[in-house]
Amino acid sequence: MNKKPTSLVLSILALQVLMWIQLVFFAVMLALYLYAFGTDSSFGYVEAFVLLDLVFAVLCYFMAKALEKGKKWARVSTGVLGILLLIGFPVGTAIGILFIYGMTKGWPEQVISSN
Repeated sequence: MNKKPTSLVLSILALQVLMWIQLVFFAVMLALYLYAFGTDSSFGYVEAFVLLDLVFAVLCYFMAKALEKGKKWARVSTGVLGILLLIGFPVGTAIGILFIYGMTKGWPEQVISSN
């Protein structure tokens, strides 16, 4: 049985929750944009922000799947995301600390050496 450390499981769960939050935020922003601007043909900052939110949600999904498989690139990118989230007080700081803890303490030696 391949039991994952609790901090790693919590990091995966937090990534999945963050993904769903971003998807809901994307849907709300898209609906508000379409309601406010309709079919305006210009592409500006609001559209870029809405699309960036979708890209971030997809990135969180792939990072969570890669963490489940024990990929090293997912460990590094989740650690970087955790550092960036430290700015977003108070919720982002809590999630960032969880990510950093999970990426530093949540990897047994056999997983690190196999990558």
